[in-house]
Amino acid sequence: MDIALCSTKEIVSVVRDVATVLGVFGALLFFGYKILAGWMLINLNVAIATERRTTANDQDDHLVIKVVLEKGKVDAARLLGVEMRLSPVETNEAPFFVREVSNTQRVARNENGRINWDAIDTRKKYLNLSTEERAEFAEHFRVPPDVVYRVDVVVTGDRFRDRVIPSLSQWRASAIVLPAKSTSASAT
Repeated sequence: MDIALCSTKEIVSVVRDVATVLGVFGALLFFGYKILAGWMLINLNVAIATERRTTANDQDDHLVIKVVLEKGKVDAARLLGVEMRLSPVETNEAPFFVREVSNTQRVARNENGRINWDAIDTRKKYLNLSTEERAEFAEHFRVPPDVVYRVDVVVTGDRFRDRVIPSLSQWRASAIVLPAKSTSASAT
């Protein structure tokens, strides 16, 4: 094709077609990079806070484990499950406890519109975290004293709108819990 023989309309058409192809190719590269770089992932921070105290008789300890979830700026997250495992560190024993964390599902309302604390909403049972929202869930254990424990937490969830292409996400956190200082030992 000789440019001198082409009309202005033909040249404009060719330039437009090339620009369209380059634009589509550039958009595919951009979104492909964003997907690979994590733009489509749910950003959720998981943290564990622990508090351990001896009981009055020093026979066991109270251990409170708090799971803190902080949602980032991109999209909302639907919590499908939160579980924790409590295992002794210095032995090869099986986990001491494996427990689903309480209160991570939506509670139902009764016929008067009041919250029914004893029932899960079966139509919409999953709790949602909106952008930049923070939620805390705690569990209490009675554990033998003088044992070091490892706490592992696993959170599963997805985007609320992931109906066409479901994508299950998983987040984890862990912490080590040292023995509490005995009240009788510190008094001497």
